[in-house]
Amino acid sequence: MIDDPIVKEVRKIREELTAKFNYDIEAIMKDAMRRQYSSGRKLVSFEHENEREQMVKEPQPPYGGADKK
Repeated sequence: MIDDPIVKEVRKIREELTAKFNYDIEAIMKDAMRRQYSSGRKLVSFEHENEREQMVKEPQPPYGGADKK
């Protein structure tokens, strides 16, 4: 197995982060959400997920339109 320095660094950071929150996944996620919202960056929203699910459930016309023959 190759000793990849990037993988090693990621694993080290992951271990430090989980230890900081005593390996409590809920605390880790709360902190991640807090940092995400306080970053000021645009976030992805899934508020319209139900609309997307509905579109998938409804029959769709064939490519090019249903009235073309």
